[in-house]
Amino acid sequence: MLVRIGSIIGTVWLSVISVAVSQPATSGRGIDDHLLIKESEKSLGENTTAEVIGTPYLNDTFAKGEVYFHKGNSTIVQARYNIYSDWIEYLQNNQTLVLDPDQRISKVRIEDQILVVDKYQSRGKIKHGYFTLLDSGKLMLLSKKIVTYREPQAPKALESAATPAKYTRAPDQFYYKIGNGELKKVDNIKELIADLAENTDAVKEFGKREKISPRKEEGLVKLVQFYNTL
Repeated sequence: MLVRIGSIIGTVWLSVISVAVSQPATSGRGIDDHLLIKESEKSLGENTTAEVIGTPYLNDTFAKGEVYFHKGNSTIVQARYNIYSDWIEYLQNNQTLVLDPDQRISKVRIEDQILVVDKYQSRGKIKHGYFTLLDSGKLMLLSKKIVTYREPQAPKALESAATPAKYTRAPDQFYYKIGNGELKKVDNIKELIADLAENTDAVKEFGKREKISPRKEEGLVKLVQFYNTL
């Protein structure tokens, strides 16, 4: 069983991840017999004993969730999303198990968040990942959450203590999908609109009027919702 202790010191969230009774993070078959769970040697934290600033999670606590499979069945779990590792952690028989972004999963709901699995290009490779669903219809809008990790740093000259490891939340990356087409990153609004099959003039005018930015979630949601009503 994994024990995770967190405390707020000033405005900085400090999290300490430790393993109870020397039991490692468990991975293997879990939720459903037909679903392969990621085989992983590493534990759920980058360092299970040292202090870490920040968090790799969308929300640190486990919450009621449901995993939906493309076969039509689903399973209710207590879950949380590890953004840095891009996997779902869920509780089963007092153990924390790891659920990889497997293509047999259609979506995972954790409270009011819906995560869908899709393939995308990352560092020159095609891989599957979890994306937050922002709007759906003939045009789908998704966001990819990003967390970076900095290793602990040894004390520099005149410093008395080392700098602890740190998780940092980076800006979300936005993606869109037309029908059953491939997932594409939102690089600029003009390219997104040019990719649409219909009503491009109306969408272009809406984008100009609302001053939609490819980096702002609220505006992108407005644009996609507008297109999906046409």
